[in-house]
Amino acid sequence: MKTTFTEEKYKIADLIDVMVIYPVGDEKRRIHRRTSKKNSEKAQNYTEDGFINTWNRPKQEITISQGTLNHHAKLSNPEEYFKINFNPFLSITEIEKGPLSIANKISYYLKKHLIYSNDDFYCYDKQTCLWFKTKQPCKLVIETLHKYLDHSLKYYTDLLCEEKEETKRKELQDNIKFYSNYTERQIIKGSMV
Repeated sequence: MKTTFTEEKYKIADLIDVMVIYPVGDEKRRIHRRTSKKNSEKAQNYTEDGFINTWNRPKQEITISQGTLNHHAKLSNPEEYFKINFNPFLSITEIEKGPLSIANKISYYLKKHLIYSNDDFYCYDKQTCLWFKTKQPCKLVIETLHKYLDHSLKYYTDLLCEEKEETKRKELQDNIKFYSNYTERQIIKGSMV
């Protein structure tokens, strides 16, 4: 599948370090090729000639999926990748999986604003551009969780406004109700469960 490049995708492609895709040294390249071959062999339409032809293809002819592009960009430069690709959306599935799933999702945003060091938490103040010691890191965690929930709620509300079909509208209303109820529980309990 060939990727159609938009301005955003060019920015992501520019983040990729060639050394991530093709490690230094012939031995590492051979290991990379063997790993790629093992993964390719799992495909139903795999042929030895097809693999060799694809592997030896000139760079200009190589097609890449968006997932592969994102994967290599994230490995090459995670900070810049998340600046381009940041999306504060929590899916219902992630919420239903529980606090660990939610924590994994919001951790990227939190690590830019909250640091744990020597048994103390430090928060970043955007106005002063300084870090300060805090005794209540949970406040920032709850604020971040609410930011994600609000973004997710807005996403479904916008979809509901555009939707005409009644069955899809009902499904979107149920999703909005789920996020609203979850947000209310967070305010009442003041926790992530």
